[in-house]
Amino acid sequence: MKNRIMTIKILSVLLCMSIIACVSSKNVKSTETADIVVVGAGIAGYAAAIKAKVDNPNLAITILEKQDYVGGTTRLALGGWSIWVYSADQYTNLQNFSAAYNTQYIDLPGIINPDMVTSANARITMPGTGYPDYAKTYNVFRQSKMVVQDFFAKICGVVFETRANGSPKVTSPPDEIGGSVLIRTLDAKAKALGIKVYTECKVESILMNNSAAVGVTANGGSITVNAKKVILASGGFSRNPERVAAWAGNEPGLTYIQSFADVSGTGEGIQMAYDVGAAAYESTFSTVCRISYDVALLNVAGEAWYYWAQAAPWPTHSLPLEELIVVNNEGNRIGAETMDGGTFAWWMVHENKTPYWVIFGDEQMSSDEETALAAGVAAVPASVKTANSLSALAGAMGLNSQGAANLQNAVTVWNASVAAGKDSAVPGKNMQNARAISGRTYWAAKVFPNVWDSMGGVKTNDEGQVLKADGTVIPNLYAAGAMANRAYFNQYYLGGTSLPTYSTAGYLAGKHAAAHIGD
Repeated sequence: MKNRIMTIKILSVLLCMSIIACVSSKNVKSTETADIVVVGAGIAGYAAAIKAKVDNPNLAITILEKQDYVGGTTRLALGGWSIWVYSADQYTNLQNFSAAYNTQYIDLPGIINPDMVTSANARITMPGTGYPDYAKTYNVFRQSKMVVQDFFAKICGVVFETRANGSPKVTSPPDEIGGSVLIRTLDAKAKALGIKVYTECKVESILMNNSAAVGVTANGGSITVNAKKVILASGGFSRNPERVAAWAGNEPGLTYIQSFADVSGTGEGIQMAYDVGAAAYESTFSTVCRISYDVALLNVAGEAWYYWAQAAPWPTHSLPLEELIVVNNEGNRIGAETMDGGTFAWWMVHENKTPYWVIFGDEQMSSDEETALAAGVAAVPASVKTANSLSALAGAMGLNSQGAANLQNAVTVWNASVAAGKDSAVPGKNMQNARAISGRTYWAAKVFPNVWDSMGGVKTNDEGQVLKADGTVIPNLYAAGAMANRAYFNQYYLGGTSLPTYSTAGYLAGKHAAAHIGD
């Protein structure tokens, strides 16, 4: 436990230290010219820029990043490079590949049937899981495994290791995470190739001439970069509540989510593409990935909260909720808290009876845990409530009289289940570490479904060219990464697959842009 806490401290420090210093926008001329301008310095942007420069060393390439650091959400990733197909023939034989994917992610039962919620073995079974454009998905994943990983390793110097399940991961030292190592390595390679990387340069519009992209403007129009090709790789929009509400489709609970994407994921690149005629997907959001406590609570509670939260420094880890129960705004439990974290979180969004709370009693709590909750009450009172009775706690949670009765019943049934060693209300829950909820003081901590990032928004072809509604391309304009990935994912990120998919999309866009620079 102490070693894990120390690792968390080190990681927190190094995450801050790993932000890479780059040339600020103050060094950008008011008007610059490039062969290719890339908007966004994440993995997709770097892959596009480096591939284009390697293919044609004479090209002048500029990357513009709105933050004062590079890396975007990639720098927060653990570095998994999973493809979920392990034998070589499954990469070269479409039939085998298809069978492997269908078995793991497409033919699983959906959770429209509420009985699924009670299953302790429920896993990634959201309706629509699968791939909306299977041929493109197959090509991209094959490229990810066989081409881009090799390109990153041999050309860029990224070091990969093979995990026990046969899936690669970016190698990183014990005190750092793979995503930050990956970005630092790509940034160094880009600069060694002569690619200009400017930070604090917020692109706001795409310059058009005769319906073709010819550059971008940034920082309130004070900076113009004229270019033969424009590659948008500025990330998703899950950090922008207004865009989530407008673009997310028909999932009502998405307004309650927490996003763990980088703060730069506010969707400007998607909107800029829309403004020049890019086709939009009907739904551009992902399902949720896990659940966690309020990030502000985790920040305040610190080490004492770690065991329950299992969320620092990576807040999307599943919570060990076999110990306690989660109730909705009616005071009722919604299912087996020990089911797959993605399924439980998806159900929270689907049910949309927010807020959701984890219920605690002080009798089984350590003094450190109780101190941590008390700190939360003081610092984030909206997300932690306390009272000396369950009825008073229900009032603090905003439950009505029926909700208070439901909460009392849920706790009574739960405590009896703990004593019996079997959950009578929600069959199948793992009770190995279950705690009774009792004592002189009761607590409720708010929990949220969360997302890694949004899924797409701009339609592209196989080369990354941005498409209009009629299926024709917008000349000279490309998109890659989180803003153009709906063809590769549907409702859920398969663990560890976003980095190889984003980088492959960037790689293909850079390859095509370099090959057609004179078009």
